[in-house]
Amino acid sequence: MSSFRKTAVCFFAILMLAIVPSQVACGQLGGEQPLRPEDQKLAARITEQVSASEWLGPLAPIALSPYFGITCLAGMAQFGEGTWLEQNHLVSQNPVLKHPGVFWVFLTLTLATSIPRFSKVSKPIAQLLDRVETYSAIITLIVIRLAVSEGAAVPDDAPRIAGVGTLPLELLMIVAAAANIIVISTVRFVFELIVWLSPFPTVDALFEIANKSVCTALMALYAFSPVLALVLNVCLFAICAALFRPMYRRAIYMRSLIVDPVLATIFPSMSQLRDGEMVVFNRERLFSFPAKSRLFLRRSDSGWILRKPNWFLGSTEQTLGMEAGPLVVQKGIIVNRIILKNPEPAQLIFSRRYSSTMAMIAKEMRMSLATEEKTMPAIEPA
Repeated sequence: MSSFRKTAVCFFAILMLAIVPSQVACGQLGGEQPLRPEDQKLAARITEQVSASEWLGPLAPIALSPYFGITCLAGMAQFGEGTWLEQNHLVSQNPVLKHPGVFWVFLTLTLATSIPRFSKVSKPIAQLLDRVETYSAIITLIVIRLAVSEGAAVPDDAPRIAGVGTLPLELLMIVAAAANIIVISTVRFVFELIVWLSPFPTVDALFEIANKSVCTALMALYAFSPVLALVLNVCLFAICAALFRPMYRRAIYMRSLIVDPVLATIFPSMSQLRDGEMVVFNRERLFSFPAKSRLFLRRSDSGWILRKPNWFLGSTEQTLGMEAGPLVVQKGIIVNRIILKNPEPAQLIFSRRYSSTMAMIAKEMRMSLATEEKTMPAIEPA
């Protein structure tokens, strides 16, 4: 099984574990050992607060535009009284969403992060805050979830999820929401950067308008039918989960080449080696490393070592003997590169965060510094 399929299976397992237990807890799926009547009443009281469709339905539009999605939820909660939206417990019975300040604060944040995306000049400002926007939206959703479930405290003898030990349902629903948002927003971020790197000036504004339009349409669908919104969210999540691994590598690649030089200007310590290692990326597949992998290059007694951190599995290392050298560093206008001659010609790309200390780093890493500056092509997103 390929790596991206493994990723898709893992994320689908999290999502299904969040949806199915709400049905199992109420005894709707049956089983050889049904819950006791008192446990069924307790589980029903918990799950009726917010169903799986009401909780997971709006995650796709929130992932596409976090601040705008929460603004829409707050708007439905505050302006949907007396309508069919009162049947939606997440919207109608949530004190956080009903607070007037939440709507206006997130509307202001939406404008502050959306307007810079209309221009190629100001768009990097919004990109610098993209991760902040995503994770702040996740934290806000956790607060919303806890607020709507506050009246349904879960005692120690409450029903638990089969196969997950004592993990409460609330925690699993929050994990599923966070995974959903991170996966979809990562894929959206890569496409947004590709649009920004395109030479057409108006395409950025068109992409942002399309993004907000899709977000509005998905929120409208959620308002009318949370179940249909959940089905569409699962489909979008499935596509993004299949693309997540390669897209995540490219997101790290482009964010490092664009953002790191700015951060190195603000924090000069970033221009130094950390633990004797420098951050590099392979342009093409190199050894067992897929293209655009984030690697750490350090010097060793026998040559150099390339290290690739893996999720929960330590690191994968590849030794480069002295025959791979001499490694030649070429400074570029956009990015820098390291030329490997053996065992086969290859290039390692790294950002200009090290430009101010490149001479010292080249000496420490036993690399030769090219005298002429090479004009590099535009950053490759794929």
